[in-house]
Amino acid sequence: MSIESVPDHWFEAQEESPIPYGEYEVLAGTANLGRIPMSARESTFIANAAAVGASMLTGLAWYLLDLGGIYGGPWVAPIVALIIGAAIRAASEVESAYLAVLSVASYLLTLMVVLILLTHRDLTDIYESVDNFQVYETTLVRTRLQDPLHIGAYLLGAVVAARVAYFQSRG
Repeated sequence: MSIESVPDHWFEAQEESPIPYGEYEVLAGTANLGRIPMSARESTFIANAAAVGASMLTGLAWYLLDLGGIYGGPWVAPIVALIIGAAIRAASEVESAYLAVLSVASYLLTLMVVLILLTHRDLTDIYESVDNFQVYETTLVRTRLQDPLHIGAYLLGAVVAARVAYFQSRG
């Protein structure tokens, strides 16, 4: 097909079409159009929305796991990072380092919010109310950020988040 053979107006194309005018609606549902590619801007917006959604859902699940007494260890962190990274990668069609940065930032934000909420819950179980932020900070560092096992799990989570978001293969 060359540029010379393309009709100038849609009604000329309709007249030259082998399919009569009324049959387009029937055939439109049977055509396999495939996946319509997104622009980089749309893909970035959807990746950001996926980051927010995945962070909120995984953070809530982590908090509820600990709250319910099901599992309270640090090894939930790499699983949370895996889910956040996979959600961001699945939502975006653009392959860039931005996805890894977004994934790690979302994971770290989720990690800090959940750790602060868990520390707050622990302190309010012991004391009725704690108004001093220094008490929160000291308890958070002593209970969750000083143990090498906890730090290792949190760092592993950051590596997993970056790895999954940037290098996950597209099927």
